[in-house]
Parts: sequence; structure tokens; C-alpha cells
Amino acid sequence: MAQHVNAQLLMEHLRKRTTLQLCEDWWAMSKGDADWHKVSARMVSDILFERDQVAWFEWQLDGSGLFGPSNPTNFFMP
Repeated sequence: MAQHVNAQLLMEHLRKRTTLQLCEDWWAMSKGDADWHKVSARMVSDILFERDQVAWFEWQLDGSGLFGPSNPTNFFMP
């Protein structure tokens, strides 16, 4: 039986997490192969964008990650 997750509830939960927690969540989710890992990583990315758009763009443009952005902690944490 497939499980369904309410995206709105998940976004509300993620918005309550600290920026460091979100960075760690994204890093863990970006390593996963399942579709829900990709969706979750995108939700975390969206919240990080809401918090600091400049840092988000710098993170996205960074080429140090092998197949995408590097660890977001480098950009969102002082």
C-alpha cells in the first residue's frame, strides 16, 4: 500500500527547523536515490531560498559539488 504525504504539512514542519538542520537535511536527502529523496531535497531547497535568496544563488552557482551544488552549510551558515 502506497503512503501519501501531505506536502503542505511537510513544508510547515520543515519551516520550523533551523537553517543548520535544513542544510543537513538537504545534504542527506541529496544522496538518496528514491524519488521522495529528490522531492524532499527540493522542498528543503525552496525553504532555504525563502530564508536567504543571495546565499541560495551563490550555492547553486558553486561548482565544487561533483554532480550539483556543494554542501549548503558553506553558504547559509556564518
